[in-house]
Amino acid sequence: NLSAQKRYEEALPLYIRATEVIAALHSDTHPDLARAFGNLGYVLAALGRDAEAAEFFDEAATILATGQGEAHPDTIAARVNLGLHRLRATDEPLLALDQFRRANLGVRGRYLANREQPHGEAEFGRDRYAFRYQVAAAWSAGH
Repeated sequence: NLSAQKRYEEALPLYIRATEVIAALHSDTHPDLARAFGNLGYVLAALGRDAEAAEFFDEAATILATGQGEAHPDTIAARVNLGLHRLRATDEPLLALDQFRRANLGVRGRYLANREQPHGEAEFGRDRYAFRYQVAAAWSAGH
């Protein structure tokens, strides 16, 4: 994997092509397309192309929210990823705060919908991070 080897310039055309193939095979709301956009965003962010990366992270979160709902773990993770990118790379704490708030609303929705079902350790950790980063974004934004 070229990304794992931090060979992002070489990886970028492959991620673009993979995203094109996935887009041709699946609907606009398919989770595989969202994952492809998220992966492409990751590579672009690693290359310092932060504005482009934010667009792909945003598209991934939108696809997941549309297709799976705000309370789905993948949507929550995508919102946290977009929020982190906005907070760390683009210095947009208000936009980051919005994503963390949406992630935390999804977390609450999950808890309310699944009161009888156990909450896995991985989900609990992700949920805890969503809240922690919301606080950090609020602090950065002066709220």
